[in-house]
Amino acid sequence: MHSSTSDSERAFDRRALIAFVCVLFALLVPYEALVRASERRYGVARARFPDPKTISPRIDGFLSDLDSGRRYDAIAVGTSRVQFAIRPDILAPHTGPLQNLGIGGVSSIATLEWIEQLGLRPKLLLVSVSPMDLNPMGIVRGHRHVQRAGSARRKRSTTEINGPADAARIATYALLHGASEERHRNLGQWLELWRDRGNVLAFLNNEDATGPVTTGTTDGYTASNRIASPDEMLEPQLRNLADEMIAHESETAPRLIAAIKRFRARGTRVVVVRIPTAIGIRRTEDADGMVERVRRIAQASGAQLIDGLAIVGGDAFASDRRNFSDADHMNSTGAALFSKALVRALQ
Repeated sequence: MHSSTSDSERAFDRRALIAFVCVLFALLVPYEALVRASERRYGVARARFPDPKTISPRIDGFLSDLDSGRRYDAIAVGTSRVQFAIRPDILAPHTGPLQNLGIGGVSSIATLEWIEQLGLRPKLLLVSVSPMDLNPMGIVRGHRHVQRAGSARRKRSTTEINGPADAARIATYALLHGASEERHRNLGQWLELWRDRGNVLAFLNNEDATGPVTTGTTDGYTASNRIASPDEMLEPQLRNLADEMIAHESETAPRLIAAIKRFRARGTRVVVVRIPTAIGIRRTEDADGMVERVRRIAQASGAQLIDGLAIVGGDAFASDRRNFSDADHMNSTGAALFSKALVRALQ
């Protein structure tokens, strides 16, 4: 009786194992074929046809440019205000190739220090100064994502084998491209692809490509066609953000000044820019002394200062909702007007 039970269990185990291998094979083969087709069309590195949805892919895209030998004469740094405001296609004919490295929620201090660590010496740096740029949270967030991207970059580039686990991993990725981290997609991402009617091959190359593929590169600029509502135009600066800036200004402002001075000492032209916002935020920031704060930073660092609102039409621009997608960000119309004005101010 016992032998019969054992034989039955072993038979079940064999059937379960065969079923598992068959299902695994049925899933792996078509997925691997799709991954290989994606790599033939778009390459192994993440292509830059969609706008990155999170911080790490934006950083990763810039690193991919550097790895491919591309260099930028000008770089704009700051928060999402920069990301939605400075158009490289308008500035590049006058500044040389320009990368918009504005990243949502990340201080320009963190980005400047990262550019310095990379050993880059652009001819021109456009440095945004806003409450988030002088906020410790923005600095910490930036350094965390930079370290993550740098670690992934080193991991991708290393061929060193430190044991059987490394050898097995390298062999597996060489045999099954779909097993690599760059090709992993979770259920939520697949649902987004289905919802947005995206292209599967583009999606397998870049997880942000859940919608239609756009041609060309924006060099970091994010376009928006949304027009802010009347109520949004009057929204004030978040009080907690302003309070954090004021509480930590004695630490963050000297750190920003020091970074700017180091770049200037190496021959980089640095321009401190205050990016225009909708009228509500502009008024509350001015009430918190932002005008004088930015002026002190520019003066102490020896950088040129450009008040973006002053060069683009003052309160009339800040009050016109056709220029903004929300209280904090310009849309494509406002960005075009601002970028053209910035070209004139730089000249």
